[in-house]
Amino acid sequence: KGSEETNKITSLIGPITKKPPEKKISSDDYFTYHNHLRLFLYHNEGVYFEDLSSTETHTAFKTFCDKYNSGELEQVYYNKSLTLPEEVMEACKRTKHKWNFNTNTTEQRSLDLIKSGVKKQTEYQQYNTLSKSIPFPPPDSAMQCLPTSNLGAQAKNNINQRERPKIPERKVESTAKANTNVDKDKQAAMLKMLGLKAGQKITIAPRK
Repeated sequence: KGSEETNKITSLIGPITKKPPEKKISSDDYFTYHNHLRLFLYHNEGVYFEDLSSTETHTAFKTFCDKYNSGELEQVYYNKSLTLPEEVMEACKRTKHKWNFNTNTTEQRSLDLIKSGVKKQTEYQQYNTLSKSIPFPPPDSAMQCLPTSNLGAQAKNNINQRERPKIPERKVESTAKANTNVDKDKQAAMLKMLGLKAGQKITIAPRK
């Protein structure tokens, strides 16, 4: 099949001219003669353009230029319209189903990271769905009696009651008794200063 395809291409591109062209080409014409290089690589070298690196294709184009300028290529390459037969171009293209998609280590690692990210995202979504389906427990009976606006005040009041220290109550009777004893002590001290005794009568003479 490969030999038949090669013979078919040979019949379509014509014989070698063996005559140098009037206009020479150089490496600056790489993109202009891009398809010509593709055909040259497939027909003359037996390789696909897609299988070569950028450096390799530019190196191959220099060889193509030398043969082109020397008139060593077939007639189709020297067509002034720069067009090539469509059937020929289809033959020298590597179709997608023929490409080798083997991944290297870096590409495989990237694929693994993508798979891991998709798995984590799926688990996160499942967790959110589960958490939304679980109802919250109802509040206790004491909190149900209060409107929503009073819940904060009630909680603050409960905290204050827990933290407020208990102050012992003072007995009024003991306080009054203590005050009475103080007054008696003061009276005894004054009588002593005056040289009097408790309960002694004092006569005050009238003024003259």
